[in-house]
Amino acid sequence: MALEIAKLKKGVYDISESICHNFLYPELRKGEYPFYYALLDEIRDNANVIVYWGSNPIESHPRHLSRFSLYPVGRYAMKGVMDRELITIDVVESELKKVSRWFLQVNPDTGGDAKIADLMKRLVKGEKDIAAIDFDTAVVKIADRLKRAFFGAIFVGLGVFSSENASRKVKAIFALVDALNKEGVKFVMLPMKGHFNVMGAVQLLLRETGYPFGVDFSRNLLFEPGETTVLDVIEREEVDAALIVGADPFSSFPKDAARKLCDMPVILIDPFESPTTQFSSVVFPAAITGVEAEEIAYRMDGLPLKLGKIVNCEYPSDKTILERIHGKLAESVYI
Repeated sequence: MALEIAKLKKGVYDISESICHNFLYPELRKGEYPFYYALLDEIRDNANVIVYWGSNPIESHPRHLSRFSLYPVGRYAMKGVMDRELITIDVVESELKKVSRWFLQVNPDTGGDAKIADLMKRLVKGEKDIAAIDFDTAVVKIADRLKRAFFGAIFVGLGVFSSENASRKVKAIFALVDALNKEGVKFVMLPMKGHFNVMGAVQLLLRETGYPFGVDFSRNLLFEPGETTVLDVIEREEVDAALIVGADPFSSFPKDAARKLCDMPVILIDPFESPTTQFSSVVFPAAITGVEAEEIAYRMDGLPLKLGKIVNCEYPSDKTILERIHGKLAESVYI
């Protein structure tokens, strides 16, 4: 319904992906490497090697380790954690290191994630022309373990997607996963989506427009990263109002963009109070989806889930609020 409002007003429809995982989609669109993918349930049942790359699920996804990756019992991991090995690759040490079989700390000054992924790819492919200076004992051992996996999964987080030279890093990890599969090792890669139902928003946009985020209905070219995302149009002061649903841009936007939001009417639909609430012209409290309202939400692996209602609430759902706004706007257009 929010997308229909954007179409009706010839506005911009954008989601958190344009900030968080925006470098994933250009690589997918290039089609240089296949996107090896699996449902979380398949990973839980089959994977014996788990890699968290630029991600700390203990902080960002507290149930991820216990439900889908390291600890749960699976079809080919009957002893749970005893049948799996965890590899962590990150620029900083975290609590995840304590439960990891292998921990590799990335040094950004020596090429960082892209160089590590490229070196692992070459080791997996058995290339002989790797200079001695390229060898790192931990990298060699990890590459060997990846190659001997029965089924592996690499979960890539914002430590990769939101870092400097992210596009090159993402491409290198795609190449590594492709090399593993071509060597006969089943490996998949999943981005660690963080925001609730962001995959639902991505799938809706892809289905309706063919683009994953930042769609501008005021121009002929609907999608152009660096031109049509919400940060772009706010920076150029091309918008004069904002409708925000379940987001907190005053906490997550760059300071200059947040300041410019203060200069326009802001309408917020959200179950929770946030810094954005304080700067909004109009606030619609909404029922909490999956607690006070039923709806469908998409899991981080793209699986749709029916969320039931548990308790009653005096507030309408965000969908109901958006339907009413759209109805009033449509009336004004046809008067």
